[in-house]
Amino acid sequence: MRINEVKKKTGLTKKAIDYYEERGLIKTNRSDNGYREYNEDHIQRLKEISMLRKLDFSINEIKDIIRSSDRRNKLKLINDKILDKEALLLKVKRQEKYLHSLMSSDYTYEKIDEISNKIDFEEKKNGEYIKNTLLRVFPEMLGDFMVVHFGRYLNEPIDTKEKEIAWLEIVDFLDNIEDFNIPKEFLEAFKDGNDFNAISEIDEKAQQTMKAAIKGDQNAIGGIKKNVEDYMNMRDKPELKEVFDKMAEYKKSLSKFYENSGYYSVFIPNLKIISKTYNDYHEGLIRLNEKLTKELKIGYDDNMNIVRIDED
Repeated sequence: MRINEVKKKTGLTKKAIDYYEERGLIKTNRSDNGYREYNEDHIQRLKEISMLRKLDFSINEIKDIIRSSDRRNKLKLINDKILDKEALLLKVKRQEKYLHSLMSSDYTYEKIDEISNKIDFEEKKNGEYIKNTLLRVFPEMLGDFMVVHFGRYLNEPIDTKEKEIAWLEIVDFLDNIEDFNIPKEFLEAFKDGNDFNAISEIDEKAQQTMKAAIKGDQNAIGGIKKNVEDYMNMRDKPELKEVFDKMAEYKKSLSKFYENSGYYSVFIPNLKIISKTYNDYHEGLIRLNEKLTKELKIGYDDNMNIVRIDED
């Protein structure tokens, strides 16, 4: 069947259908005259996608659901969304409680301090404090940038004095760093109307692959090795030299920033204190990197390019 009939049966627009195909949610064949051909399976898949979008599932979440052949895994993914919604509902209810408290008061400085302290206490207890504070106190996307890359490790409560001190060290570090250049791609994504949650989904996929590789998943390890090989092969193509030179320049600048700012000596050690999950990930990442560099016989040159050891 043709696109107009698909639109009628699914209630979707042509642009939506095109978008879902571009994102790999459906796959069609083309007829001899070049038109895409749809069948009833496409209709059911598009209806499924439409329903999941109405329930606020992201594109990547939908991919995970429709690609899973295990019904139990599908239900687990749906249950994860339920848990997310329940957590959001609890947050809204807490905020509503404080708003009513504020409405019934004389809006004094004492009341403001009281509510602020209560919010801090609850967020520190339930693991929401770090991410929320990063977003609230660091403007111009620095907070967003940190939450995108580290948010998954910032869900633990601040329940010891050691964690309190480590958190204050992180805040002081972020508040005093200079010339922190957020990658242009990150900023452009925001200009295009994406929020940090959407960007974080992409980063999360890469993190999950690394976590699987750390645990010894051979498919994940093989995928990383292939990506390294592909990168090195592409880097050697003359027509891509300018692109890779710019990438190397940015990586070198970022590496210099990391070394000089205290990122490695202040931020990372304190992050490992406030987050056991990050500490475990970081230690595993070091072991994985040592394993891959040895097996692939690779290293980094002065410009932060990946090179084969025997090339030097």
